[in-house]
Amino acid sequence: MTILIQGAMKKEINELIKVFSLKLERHEGYQFYRGHHLIVSLTKIGTVNASKATRLAIKYYRPTHVFNIGLCGAHVKSLHPNHLIIGDVVTYIKAKQERLILKGTPSLIRLVDQIPTKLKLTHAIMGSANLFTKDEKTIQRYQKICQHVSEDMESIASYYECESENIPHLAIRIISNNEITHEDYETHHRAAAHHLQVFIEQLINVLMQSDN
Repeated sequence: MTILIQGAMKKEINELIKVFSLKLERHEGYQFYRGHHLIVSLTKIGTVNASKATRLAIKYYRPTHVFNIGLCGAHVKSLHPNHLIIGDVVTYIKAKQERLILKGTPSLIRLVDQIPTKLKLTHAIMGSANLFTKDEKTIQRYQKICQHVSEDMESIASYYECESENIPHLAIRIISNNEITHEDYETHHRAAAHHLQVFIEQLINVLMQSDN
């Protein structure tokens, strides 16, 4: 078993690197942190970076499980900071026709429900694209088309690359802001990143124990 955890920003993975005592490796301009049966990838921000970082991870580490994690913005009023979102489905935001819709791996979707947490957890459609949408009317227009609950820049690329190689995959995100309810990123992103990594640490431990 080789678990790959992907985060676009250092704040989304820094605690995991420390807890699991991971060592830095570099491949073709991207950073990877390696441990026993665990790789944490700093993909950098954006869809293109996430796609390339995923391909490099597959090339150099051959992961058996891929989890794309990180902060995300809410696109519905019912979600608030520190709310966990599980990407049962990820869709490309803005596409009006022939929408790209990709699914998380069912066994991993079931697994996350076994992880104890006090955080609210929702299985939903994640929205993903090379966007950072702040205008409320634009958010509502996209949401009406795609029926997603959140926005990030990387999960769609990770799903696409993993599906092409038949690698089990799942996106796990945590809400850091909501432009509709005016809950701002600067107030909440540090706590959200911490809570997410605590959850992911538990997930990693459960997977590793199941492999023993």
